[in-house]
Amino acid sequence: NLVGNLCRHSDYFYDFLLQHGVLSLVVRCASDPDPATRKFACFAIGNAAFHSASLYEALREGVASLVSCLAEPVEKTRSNAAGAIGNLVRNSGLLMDTLVAFG
Repeated sequence: NLVGNLCRHSDYFYDFLLQHGVLSLVVRCASDPDPATRKFACFAIGNAAFHSASLYEALREGVASLVSCLAEPVEKTRSNAAGAIGNLVRNSGLLMDTLVAFG
């Protein structure tokens, strides 16, 4: 939840998250066995993709998990996953092929 909130209002922390490997950890959390972890990981990925396309390449590995989360029983997880997918095409078409491949 911290990462999602750090990215919520600006891209100020994007470089830090990328340089210190935080994004890869968040992406892995999107397929965690714990439902709450998946929900907040989807929230964080969505916010990390919102302000610019600068993190899209680092977030590419999370596309399959986001698509899987669209079928979650928890409504908020589905909503966060759908929002994250939308944000992954908001600023660039860079991930279109990946999204189509998993969609």
